[in-house]
Amino acid sequence: MPDEMLRYLNRAARLGGSLIRLADDAERGRLDNSCRILYGIVRDMGYRLRRLASEEAARRRAAAAEEEV
Repeated sequence: MPDEMLRYLNRAARLGGSLIRLADDAERGRLDNSCRILYGIVRDMGYRLRRLASEEAARRRAAAAEEEV
């Protein structure tokens, strides 16, 4: 399994975490409720991106471990 692909998946997972923090920070600093839906969407996509990237990395690690056996 190429280490490069795992690096990209880790970067995607970190990007998801950044989206979550962005939404949290934006909600704390908001002055009104007008963008609340946007922050919720950004947060949801951050969680989804982080989960999908982590799951794909786990699948690739498991496949690589099976190939070694």
